[in-house]
Amino acid sequence: MSESKWTLDKIEELYRKFRPDTVNNYGKTVGIGDSDDHARVFLRTQLLKRGFSVWSADSSLATLKMIKNHKPDCCILDINLFPVSGIDILETLSRDEEFKKTLVLITGNALNREDCAIARIYGAASIMKKPIQGGAIADEINKHLKSRAN
Repeated sequence: MSESKWTLDKIEELYRKFRPDTVNNYGKTVGIGDSDDHARVFLRTQLLKRGFSVWSADSSLATLKMIKNHKPDCCILDINLFPVSGIDILETLSRDEEFKKTLVLITGNALNREDCAIARIYGAASIMKKPIQGGAIADEINKHLKSRAN
């Protein structure tokens, strides 16, 4: 099987070329940490369509590096990141002065009550079960960003 000529960066570049009016019109950035390629591409596409700048990572270590380097306004963390879970990253962010006010949304396929309670304790703004429908994630981010601005 031949390797695809399309990469996330090429798709984003093409999208910006043909839809510049929708890119970054909110001036907000989102970091996605999800080991599921399909979920990461879906979330990235949905957020780009709604004007966010987006960075993404496929492991917990890459996610922490992305957050440190890009300082996104919002982080979407999958609960099943590896080798450190999304909740563990959330806990780390909540204890760091530079990042503790970062908006964090937790996502996952199998969310149990204990994980949800722990995520809330560490300050998760929202917990969303996958699969996430269309623009629901962008709507959720906008809702929380607006409430924080007031």
